[in-house]
Amino acid sequence: MNKKKTATMRPLKEKPAQNYTVKESAELLDFLLRVAMPERSRTTVKQLLRDGYLGVNGERTSQFDRTLGVAMW
Repeated sequence: MNKKKTATMRPLKEKPAQNYTVKESAELLDFLLRVAMPERSRTTVKQLLRDGYLGVNGERTSQFDRTLGVAMW
């Protein structure tokens, strides 16, 4: 008998969104590596962007070279 193997995916654990305020203009990837995720590698952060896990102003983005402006609050 030839049994087919099937893959099952576990749901990702939902973590609360973290918000960061930009205090000086920077590219998104540089900001993430310096401020939000300094413990993560550049490759990991780019993968998170590529896979849609990160966003700017509530919208998902994969554009790592997006320029972030200073928040005007």
